[in-house]
Amino acid sequence: AALRPLLAPLLAAHLRRISPTADADSLEAAVRPVLLPSEQWGDLERWRGNARLLAWLRSAYIASRDETRATLPAADRSLQAYPGILPHAHQIREIFGTRQ
Repeated sequence: AALRPLLAPLLAAHLRRISPTADADSLEAAVRPVLLPSEQWGDLERWRGNARLLAWLRSAYIASRDETRATLPAADRSLQAYPGILPHAHQIREIFGTRQ
């Protein structure tokens, strides 16, 4: 309840300004003024323990990266070949082009 005043403007900023194709700079420009209104370290105290907010920020940042926007559609198409089956780790590494 204490974070409700903080989360309402953040949600509004998200809905108004952040599109699914927003880049990392656009994401930061939309979110930073809400999370760091005075640009002081003390601003972090209001929300740094909010696990849901941090998870959302991480997810939004990952989605905003050029590499993610290029890789995820191809990965999604590849995973459609395995409907209802959880892919193995080697299949995931192959899809994303990573090595162990």
